[in-house]
Amino acid sequence: MKVVKTLAAATIMAFVTLTAAQAATVINQASGLADPDTLITFDEGALADRTSVSNQFDGVSFSAGIQINTFTYPFPNVPGRNLRNFSPIAGTFSIFFDADVTDATFSMITNTGISSFTALLDGEEVETFRGLTRVNSALNFFGFADILFDEIRIAVGGFNSAMLLDNLAYNVEIPPTVPMPASLPLMLGGLGAFGVMRARRKNA
Repeated sequence: MKVVKTLAAATIMAFVTLTAAQAATVINQASGLADPDTLITFDEGALADRTSVSNQFDGVSFSAGIQINTFTYPFPNVPGRNLRNFSPIAGTFSIFFDADVTDATFSMITNTGISSFTALLDGEEVETFRGLTRVNSALNFFGFADILFDEIRIAVGGFNSAMLLDNLAYNVEIPPTVPMPASLPLMLGGLGAFGVMRARRKNA
């Protein structure tokens, strides 16, 4: 019995380790997701400067303190309209997804500092990391891949915790299809034939 329990525990541990190994964080990359389900550049809808952002964009919403920014800065990967967290500063904020997602990335710039990124599912932490964020680097994409989550919480580093965020991309989880047992059509066919036979007997 002890051997069986030990073997079962080892199998579960191996599965958990394999699952964890498949998760990936996106830190200081030059680009975000390739061919995502949804890409939001925040030019959609042409919202006015300083518009408070909540749920105006497809499939996502934001915690308080996030606004549209239309002022053009000469920084990489934040062209056109983007999001900002200042006036007043919201040093920590969240991106909420309407459905569970498996991957999400975005470009973000800050004054040079260390920012933290946390993926959560139903309010529980799934994965977290800290990364260098700054103004003048094109390696400014961050996010998570190959895990299941519905929120990203960001604590902005750098002087005064101001940030700009753009190019939010994500992939929604596709629920697995449950295959029909091979015996089910035969069973249903047999029941149908049985019903026909009973009906004939009644009519005879």
